[in-house]
Amino acid sequence: MATKKIRGDNWTAEDKTLLKELVRENMNCIENKNTDTNTNKAKQNAWINLHECFNEMGSVKRSVVQLKAQWSIIKMNAKKEKTKERREILQTGGGPHRPAEALGSDDISVWLPNEFVVDHNIFDSDKNKFEEIASTEII
Repeated sequence: MATKKIRGDNWTAEDKTLLKELVRENMNCIENKNTDTNTNKAKQNAWINLHECFNEMGSVKRSVVQLKAQWSIIKMNAKKEKTKERREILQTGGGPHRPAEALGSDDISVWLPNEFVVDHNIFDSDKNKFEEIASTEII
């Protein structure tokens, strides 16, 4: 028989904020896209140090696996929000674009600009129509 998985404690907003701040301090190492031996070792060491700091300051003790999983969820949710914002802007009456000054220091897209790159497809007919309408002048 399969054993039932033990459910961990819920993540509080304070724990998530603490995780974001600790990751932000080690951003260059943790979010490095290289996968050579030295880089992977540095990433492991950074996560271990982050784990120790988190458990010293956090309300609940977490494992490295839990920290990595929560960081992935935080990034995924931030990407969903950016996509939602972009879709609203492209809709009719979508309103003005949110300026960069309005982005807080807590916004992950500012920390990870390469993660939030919008792909452009020349074959996207909706996007092409939007650009044509925006570029034509009404006489």
